[in-house]
Amino acid sequence: MVSEKLLGLIMMSNFGRILIFGCIFFVLHSAGLQLVCAQTHFSVSGVVYDDESQPLEGVSVVIEGAYFGTSTNKDGKYVLKVPEEELNKNIVFSYVGFETQKLAIEDIQKNGNYILNVQMNWKKVVANEVVIAASRTPQRILQAPTSIELITEDQIQQRNTTELFNGLAQYRSIDVNSSSMLTASISTRGFNSPRSERMIQMVDYIDMQSPSLSLNFGNMLGVPELDMQSIEIIHGPMSALYGANAINGVILTNTKDPFLHQGLSINVRGGNRALMDGQFRYAKKINNFLAFKICGSYFRAKDWIAESQAATSTLIDPLNNEMGSPLAYNAVNRYGDLGMTVDLEGDGVANEQLYLPGWSEKDLLGADDDTYLLRLQPTISYFMSDKIKLSVGYKFSMGSTTFHSTSRYKIKNFFHDQIKAELKGDKWLLRAFRTSDNGGDSYDLNLLGTYMQTQKVDGLSDLQGNRVDNYAALYFNNYFGVLGTGGSLEEAQQVATENTLMGGTDDFNNLRQQILDEDEG
Repeated sequence: MVSEKLLGLIMMSNFGRILIFGCIFFVLHSAGLQLVCAQTHFSVSGVVYDDESQPLEGVSVVIEGAYFGTSTNKDGKYVLKVPEEELNKNIVFSYVGFETQKLAIEDIQKNGNYILNVQMNWKKVVANEVVIAASRTPQRILQAPTSIELITEDQIQQRNTTELFNGLAQYRSIDVNSSSMLTASISTRGFNSPRSERMIQMVDYIDMQSPSLSLNFGNMLGVPELDMQSIEIIHGPMSALYGANAINGVILTNTKDPFLHQGLSINVRGGNRALMDGQFRYAKKINNFLAFKICGSYFRAKDWIAESQAATSTLIDPLNNEMGSPLAYNAVNRYGDLGMTVDLEGDGVANEQLYLPGWSEKDLLGADDDTYLLRLQPTISYFMSDKIKLSVGYKFSMGSTTFHSTSRYKIKNFFHDQIKAELKGDKWLLRAFRTSDNGGDSYDLNLLGTYMQTQKVDGLSDLQGNRVDNYAALYFNNYFGVLGTGGSLEEAQQVATENTLMGGTDDFNNLRQQILDEDEG
C-alpha cells in the first residue's frame, strides 16, 4: 500500500501543476471562444464508410496543410468546422489499412453547408504505411532509410500480456527480457540485458527514462494503451539519428491527438494472481482551436517471485560450491548467503568457501510481494493559428515493481512526473520538457540480506555461551564449534542453520524492518 508520507509528498508536489493546468485551460478556452466569434466558419459533414457500406469509426478528417481536424464517431459520422479562408483546400480522410482520400471542399455542392460522404477502400499493400521515427518526417515505411517495425493501434489493443512491451517479442528482431509482471526491457541488437542499455524509449519524442536510475521500466513510465496511436521501433545502429545512446535502437510511441480522437474509452480486465487492470481515456474538442484529453490507468496484482535455488555460476563466483554441499553455496535467488574462505584441511591454506544459508526472496520481500501502477496524464492542445499549434501535457506515474540486474531490486512506491510544452509550426518545432522522479521506499535485496547478517544485534550468544555481535558470527561460531567437537560437516551445517535467524520469525521481521527504516532515514 502507498505510505501516507509518500501520498502527502505527491499531493504537495503536484497540486501546483494541476492548478497551472486549470489556469491554462481557462485562458485558452476563453481565447478560443473569442476567435470562434471573430471568424466565419462553414460546416462540412457527412458519413465515412468502407467498400461494403459499413460505417468506419475513428477515421481522421483534417484540412490539408493545416491542423484543423476531427474524427468519425461509431456511426461513421463527422462534422468539421472550416474557416472561410480554408474553403479552397482539400479535406484528407485517412485510416489505418485504407487508402487515403483527398477531396476538394470547393467542389462540394453548397446548400448553406457542405455535405460530403466518403467511401474508403482497403489498401492493397498494407506495408506502405506512413512512419515518422526513421527520419523524423512522415514517409512511407518502404521508403524509410532504416529498418523499422510499425505496430498499429489495432495490434496494440490485441495484446495478451500484463506488460505491453512483453508482447513485442513476437515481432522480428526484437528480444524482450522480463524482470517482473510490469518491468521489461527490449533489445534489437546483440544480447539483451535487464537494463536495455543504449536503447532510447520515447513518447511523442520525449525521453521517458528515469533520470535517477537511468532505467525505462518498460511502459510503466509511458502512456496507457488506450492513448497509443502507434509504436515505431528502429533496429540497432540504424538509429544513429538519435545519438550515441541509441546504438541498440529506438522505441517511439505516438499518442492520439485530442482533435482527431475524441470521446470516452474504458478498458477493464482481470486475471489470476489477483490481477486487476483498468484504463480510461476521455478527449473532447471544445471548438476548432481548443481540445483536451485526460487518460489514466490503475494496475494491481501479486507479482511473481524468483525462487531459483540453483548455484550461481562460477563465472560470477569462482569459489562457489555445488548444490547440496555441506559448506552451503551461493544460490541464484538467495540473499545474505555471504561466503568466507576457510582452512578445513589444517594445512594452513585457506582454499575452501563456507557460505551462510541466507534467505529466500519471499522471506525478504515479506508483504511487499504486490505490484501496482497508477498513471494520470492530462493534455491541452490549442491552435494559435491554422498552422501553429501549442500543446501542454503532464504525465504522472507511481507504483511498485521488481527489477533484476546485478541484484534484485524492490522498486517500492516510486513516482515519476514529467511536464512538457510543444509549439509546432508547419516547418518548425519548439519542444521543452522537465522530468523528475523519486525512488520512494525502494531497496536492494542483496544489500538487505547482507545488512541483516552483519547488523549489530544485542543479546546474541553461540552454543558455547560466547557473546557475538551479529548473525553471521553466530552461524560461523556454531559451525566451527561442532567441527571442534569432532562433528562432521553435515552435522555442523545442520546445527548452525537451526540456531541462526530463520525467515518469517518475529526476530527476522523486526530486524528487516529496522534496516529498511534506517535506510529510509
